[in-house]
Amino acid sequence: MSAPVCGKPRVVIIGNALSEGMFRKVIQEHPLSERVDFQMVGGSFDEAIKVAKEYEAFADAFISGASITPGLRRRVRAPVVEVRIEGTDLLEAILKAYAHSPDEEIVVLLYGSPRPVLDDLAQVSDLRIRQVVYNSLEGIRQCVEGLARNTVKTIVAPTLPCLLAREFGIDGIPIYSETTLRGTIEEAAHLAHLHRFQKDLAVRLQAVGDFAPIGIVGTDASGTVTLANPMACDVLGTTSRAIMGKPVEKVLPGLDFTSASPQARPQIVQSVGKDLVVAVRRISADSATTGFVLTIHEARDVSLVEAQLRSRRARVDFAAHKTLEDVLGTSGLIQRVRNKAASFAKTDSTVLITGETGTGKELFAQGIHNASPRARKPFVSINCAALPETLLESELFGYEEGAFTGGKRGGKEGLLELAHTGTIFLDEIADLSPSAQAKLLRVLEEREMLRVGGRELIPVDVRVIAATNKDLAREVREGRFRSDLYYRISVLRLEVPPLRERPEDIPDLFSHFLKEHGPLVEARVQGLTPRVLPMLQTLRWPGNVRQLRAFVERLAALAQDGPIYDELLADLVAELDDAKKTATEPLISRRPGGGPEFQAHPLRRARNLSSDAVTKALIAAGGNKSRAAELLGVSRVTIWRKLRSRGRSQDTGTF
Repeated sequence: MSAPVCGKPRVVIIGNALSEGMFRKVIQEHPLSERVDFQMVGGSFDEAIKVAKEYEAFADAFISGASITPGLRRRVRAPVVEVRIEGTDLLEAILKAYAHSPDEEIVVLLYGSPRPVLDDLAQVSDLRIRQVVYNSLEGIRQCVEGLARNTVKTIVAPTLPCLLAREFGIDGIPIYSETTLRGTIEEAAHLAHLHRFQKDLAVRLQAVGDFAPIGIVGTDASGTVTLANPMACDVLGTTSRAIMGKPVEKVLPGLDFTSASPQARPQIVQSVGKDLVVAVRRISADSATTGFVLTIHEARDVSLVEAQLRSRRARVDFAAHKTLEDVLGTSGLIQRVRNKAASFAKTDSTVLITGETGTGKELFAQGIHNASPRARKPFVSINCAALPETLLESELFGYEEGAFTGGKRGGKEGLLELAHTGTIFLDEIADLSPSAQAKLLRVLEEREMLRVGGRELIPVDVRVIAATNKDLAREVREGRFRSDLYYRISVLRLEVPPLRERPEDIPDLFSHFLKEHGPLVEARVQGLTPRVLPMLQTLRWPGNVRQLRAFVERLAALAQDGPIYDELLADLVAELDDAKKTATEPLISRRPGGGPEFQAHPLRRARNLSSDAVTKALIAAGGNKSRAAELLGVSRVTIWRKLRSRGRSQDTGTF
């Protein structure tokens, strides 16, 4: 008998003619009959078990008498509800028997064991009660035959002994009341609903497991395999039947169960000549392990998927992650630039951002994009100086299939197409080739583009933000950059100031970069801040904010092993300042009157500075080390180091 695909939960009542009539009456009057399908079957014990096995495929619960229930529960998976004998039902049946034959002994047939309460009842009343116990269906017949030989006329018993007693001319009074039967069908209906839900859930989970693109193996608490989906069997080169019931360590030799956790951390296991990535997850209930779930992949498949995801993420993660609030600094200069950028964001015009290397031009570009109406659209960035001319054009404008040897089959979208409805940031735009400049001008003028090797114009709606650290006006004058493109991209101009022009922002930037390395490093370096910041604010910072970040990173790396001391700090700052100086001109010349005249030159290397030159500079500066450093074109730290090397670190003068 096949199981129904859907419908109401089904309860099978295994009984006899007498119990069937009693149940039918209760069911007809109960509202559950509209939500649950009750079906009644009968027969002997062996027949009842056979019928139960036939109905098990679709039965969600069974109801049976006390004598059948134990055996039935051992043979079927669905819940079995026993028709229990309640004390009030038993007393009511005894009183009926007494009313029927007041002068006769009341014989009560019970399954399993006698009820002591009936002995107590007999002692406190005038009732003569005798209990007879049976333990099997055959025992019922033996009991009834014996009672018939003793001319017993009435018995109190469950429905099956009552039916058998009638064959011997004995009146049988059933113990069960309508109230008991009503409670029985309600309990069975509840369990049937739960069982149906569990079966449906198991079917859905099985379907998920069968169609899952990964191998799934389930075990019990001891690690014995209880299930394996088709993908797992395929990866392991076996069948579900072959590994069911086996210890999982034999299926996957070398698997470490001690590392199993709810987080399912992966491990590499060799099996059937393959490297497998296996993740083991412990399943727990009430702090007790109830089983394990394993997911299995071939390592080569994982590597392939990872590469595909990395490639896909690189292609689609066109987003600006910075805002204008990320531009650090409180100086009036940077605030004016930030406010100007915010006003530019409200328009859709092209923006040209100029500034030295390391000043944060892309940071402003992302901030303008995120403050604009295009904020939720793509932000695509490309460095025009990082790619050769031919590759740059194909990346920027895309190409059609067959445009050149080695091109992607089907062609490729250009970055301008991918930036459609959003913003494209062209960093180092001065390095665009003449051909690319002409094509970009068409995009800005006509809002359409042509792929490399293509014949069809593609409309694009994109805002262009360009940046350069070169003098574009000079590039135009010298013929390296198209004048028409220059005027088209410089509708709005934003100049990002170098760090040396806003030294008051260095403390904020220093603290921000320092926090990126964690509280321990921050605490070790923080004590040096009052001494290091004045030094940093006097440097020229040719690498600007990028150079400052690198300096803080170097400082943090050294602070990993312990506190930074003054000597090490002085060396770090001196290295930072001296790195960009060259010895190209003498520091000292002579005045017409014979006295020393100091010509500071910013390109003189501090390591070539003589102690004699320092002495003369201090004399000319009246002992002021800051002024002497300015005259020599070096930092105050360099002066301090030179004096320290001569044992004169306690020399007079302000520093």
